Amino acid sequence: MPLRDTLVGDTRLALMVLLGAVGFVLLLACANVTSLLLVRASGRSREMAVRTALGASRLRLVRQLFLEAFVLAAIGGIGGIALARSSISAMRWFAPAGIPRLDEVAVDGRVVAFAVLASVIAGLLAGIAPAFQGSTTSPALSLKSAGPTASADRQRQRLRAWIVGFEVAAAVVLLVGSGLLLRSFSRVLAVDLGFDADKLLVVRMRLDGTSYGGGGAHP
Repeated sequence: MPLRDTLVGDTRLALMVLLGAVGFVLLLACANVTSLLLVRASGRSREMAVRTALGASRLRLVRQLFLEAFVLAAIGGIGGIALARSSISAMRWFAPAGIPRLDEVAVDGRVVAFAVLASVIAGLLAGIAPAFQGSTTSPALSLKSAGPTASADRQRQRLRAWIVGFEVAAAVVLLVGSGLLLRSFSRVLAVDLGFDADKLLVVRMRLDGTSYGGGGAHP
């Protein structure tokens, strides 16, 4: 048996399940931010058309829209790191005794690197659709429209429908997973211990080495 399993127990599977759930929550957040950025890009169609008419290239428009998404992702990443650092002390204070290696939990360089990588990926996921929509706007059609609140075309509506469908699917997966975890937890609580634990008291005693040395009890 590996020493790591002896010290921390079989927690790898539970941590991987928790990591997967957090990943789904991050994808849901990216989808929500993408939907908001798409609505914002629809309202800025005339602005993008004017920029294109003034000589802005498509690459420059894409870079601007991606930069806005990365700024939001950076704010979220910084907020997440700050929340993690403040939550560690609270977790140590309220955590029950017996959790292995709890004093070694800290926000180190690996955690910060992972947060930066997750923020970059979140910025890419949240900025792809708005950048594609904002950079493919026809200047002539946008300038002829009644205003920035004109109805989106079929392609934009189809893209939003796909995003909403993904959000619903991810939410269903999270809901089913949460239900299974709660059911497993309730079954663990209902496991028969093999003895009646009601009205029992557990006491830890430490015997004096001078009186009880040598491995035997003395009167």
